[in-house]
Amino acid sequence: MRPLTVFSLPAVLLGGAVLGQVLGHGVAATAERTYSYTGEMAEVLSVIETRHVSPPPPKDLLYAAIRGMTDALDPHSNFLTPDLYRDMQERQEGSFYGIGIVISRRANRLTVISPIEGTPAHRMGLHAGDVIAAIEGRPTDDMSMGEAVNLLRGPKGTTVNISVERAGVEGMLEFALTREEIPASGVAARFMLSKDIGYVRIRDFNKATGSEVADALEELKTQGMKKVLLDLRDNPGGLLQQAVEVAELFLDRGQEVVHTKGRIYGSTEEFQARRDSPVAGMPLVVLVNRSSASAAEIVAGAVQDHDRGLVVGERTWGKGLVQSVYGLRDGSGLALTTARYYTPSGRLIQRDYEDVDEYFQKDWDSDEPYSPDPERERRTDQGRVVYGGGGIGPDVEVRSPRVENRFLIALHQGALFFRFAASRANTHPEAFTKDTLSVDDEILLQFRRFAVEEGVEAEEGEWSEHGGYIARQLLEQLAAAYFGGEAARLEAAARHDPQVQEAIRQFPNAEALLLGKELQLAKKDTDDGA
Repeated sequence: MRPLTVFSLPAVLLGGAVLGQVLGHGVAATAERTYSYTGEMAEVLSVIETRHVSPPPPKDLLYAAIRGMTDALDPHSNFLTPDLYRDMQERQEGSFYGIGIVISRRANRLTVISPIEGTPAHRMGLHAGDVIAAIEGRPTDDMSMGEAVNLLRGPKGTTVNISVERAGVEGMLEFALTREEIPASGVAARFMLSKDIGYVRIRDFNKATGSEVADALEELKTQGMKKVLLDLRDNPGGLLQQAVEVAELFLDRGQEVVHTKGRIYGSTEEFQARRDSPVAGMPLVVLVNRSSASAAEIVAGAVQDHDRGLVVGERTWGKGLVQSVYGLRDGSGLALTTARYYTPSGRLIQRDYEDVDEYFQKDWDSDEPYSPDPERERRTDQGRVVYGGGGIGPDVEVRSPRVENRFLIALHQGALFFRFAASRANTHPEAFTKDTLSVDDEILLQFRRFAVEEGVEAEEGEWSEHGGYIARQLLEQLAAAYFGGEAARLEAAARHDPQVQEAIRQFPNAEALLLGKELQLAKKDTDDGA
């Protein structure tokens, strides 16, 4: 059987993929039936090449034609150039060769979000908040993220030179970093939320995610975990087999995780849990949101359909298509939808994509209520009603906070919380321990001065009115800057995250579900946005 992949959006397509076989005899036989159409394509390419006033390279024309073909199929069939295909292979393997930093554009500058512990960037002293001004002498002002990533990655043992601007330091800092293998973990964080609740956040589903989650559960059990909070929010998906491996950590041996249906050999199959759960008997709550997709939805759907745990948060993306990935002769790749997947109750959760623009630009903040299709009604093992056709609906709905205030939006747009925290960690590295981290009036005053210097304007009373929100954002970013990036930020955020807090409150219902008792669910629609 050819390995299968479940993707979400094209923007995150490279989050995980299985390298498929190069197109072989079966595809060649099919191509024979479409010979006349390929002849027409060759003729068009020839006319353009010989007569257009400024013809592009033939390969550019061919790639554009292939993209046009995949666009006519479905939103998740995609053509991958050699660079993108290579990047996809690295990500699905769970590692790549680079210097070990997470980067993003903050205030339109190429900024280090965090160095990865134990990597060249970490050892050489790169800091969160450092601005990468140039790579190999090339200014990064107009450089795309893709270009920057390609320049920073490269063969093992080679060197890349970067120029860095650091707050509070005059002049440019120059670094020569030797590339090494960088592990890309599927687990973003693991920690104890309380004396008996263990928290695991899955970033995506790459080749190592199943074993990483298993390790995280074992580690948390040694710390006293008796209840599990599995966070799948903002998880774009990845490998189908890894979704199965994660789901079977929670299900009983022999229970169905998912089944697929397609046309090609091996694409119709049922996947079952093949081992005993290491957390059997522990109440389980799964957190999802509108950006939880594909493989994340497989896990949430299996947990919900078997009444293994409660799903809390928002309705998920609604992506029920499976891709096989074919390597092409020139090093490019074709991610082709070859099957649909169904949850154990028989739900197809794929949203309608007749209008592709609407499919990708859906107004997720709309207050319009979800209207399920009665014909897609299914039942869980205990008889609870669930629906297909539009993602995984949560058992308890809790909306993400929305920031709609102009003043707060300006603080986020300028990445001021992040930049202030990074600068403070650089200038006062011994200011906090995990036990003493807090945001007092003095820090709030310093941040206010910083924001005013950056040109942020506020109406009368806005600083005091939104002081609580500002303090929470600062606490998260200070935790990340002082204690290790995203995992530390998530641990700090859990203290006030409304979805996490509601998940904690739902553990009695999750325990009742395990025992087959009637639930007392008070569905909520929480919106704590400032």
